[in-house]
Amino acid sequence: MTAKGFLMHRRKTTDYTVCYRDIMDRIGNVYLPKPVVERMGLGDEITVQLAREKNEFGPGGYVTVMHPYKNTPKKVRFKESTWEQGVLGVIYVAKKVLKDMGLKGDIAVQITASMEEATGGGKLARSST
Repeated sequence: MTAKGFLMHRRKTTDYTVCYRDIMDRIGNVYLPKPVVERMGLGDEITVQLAREKNEFGPGGYVTVMHPYKNTPKKVRFKESTWEQGVLGVIYVAKKVLKDMGLKGDIAVQITASMEEATGGGKLARSST
């Protein structure tokens, strides 16, 4: 199985954290410490990838392992492993996404700059056909 990526957009910034949001609500809000966002060079969009194991990801970004912690009606709350850096803390993932990907138990998460920002692609546009 390969990793599945989700594009998330910056929702708000405070003095201490930056919040990213998935418009389709497949992944809950992701809160990252502002110094980490600046150090990683993250912009207005990030890619959050999910997989079974850390070795399924490409190089770069922040990679961590998370354990299921709590169930809500539509999502599962995952808590970052004690042995990781602890930058992410918690993340909510829709139960449908977990089922479609065949993920049960621990998951691996990677956070990177979005593909468009990393390659300097800019905004999406319609093709002229």
